Amino acid sequence: MLTQQKEAQIKLYKSREDKELEKVIELENKVQVLDNIVYKTGCYNDNVALMLAPESDEVIRLEKESRSKLSDLIKPFDYTKLNSLYDLFVPQREKSSEQQRFFSERSWISHIKVQNEKKK
Repeated sequence: MLTQQKEAQIKLYKSREDKELEKVIELENKVQVLDNIVYKTGCYNDNVALMLAPESDEVIRLEKESRSKLSDLIKPFDYTKLNSLYDLFVPQREKSSEQQRFFSERSWISHIKVQNEKKK
């Protein structure tokens, strides 16, 4: 009888221990998630601090230098040449009779196909 009580208590303690271990594991997982959030927040704050840091004289000098090089590479656009091309190539305003006939036939054919598909 004493051994049965002893075994029952051992089982009870083991089940309690298992529950406590599960709680510990759960809490460790929560700590990992929170540590990850804190780490990401720290990285974000570091990036914001870097973005808001005043630019050094070296950075400003390099920026001006690259802008001047870029402006040297860019050529002004010749609009007179473009306008002369418009005189040579006039955009088409109306469709020819052949084009009108072709497009009207195409629309009629596609309209028939849609109606046939709806009947099925």
